[in-house]
Amino acid sequence: MLHKLAYAALLLTGLGTGAKAEFFSGNDLMAGCQVRSAAVSSYVLGVVDAAELHAVAGGSSIKICAPPGATGEQLRDVFCKALLAKPEDRHRPAAALASLALDEAFPCKD
Repeated sequence: MLHKLAYAALLLTGLGTGAKAEFFSGNDLMAGCQVRSAAVSSYVLGVVDAAELHAVAGGSSIKICAPPGATGEQLRDVFCKALLAKPEDRHRPAAALASLALDEAFPCKD
């Protein structure tokens, strides 16, 4: 439950301010999803690495528990599937959308 609240907070950041604090939105990465871009795979792997580093440093309770052997392409496909399934969320920060999609696909066994 705590993880879901943390993700909700991530998704809500930046709403109503008009300021663009994130680097990419889901809309920005959607075209790369359509051509199965290696750049989108790299972006998603970066999100996973950043979440892991942040959790290890004690700065976050957010964890992404991708299974051993999961490839960058597989993680990209999970992210892209989520973008396709919820087009109403694509304006949100891509890092938050990727974290939520991966958490839903690969929940941690606490």
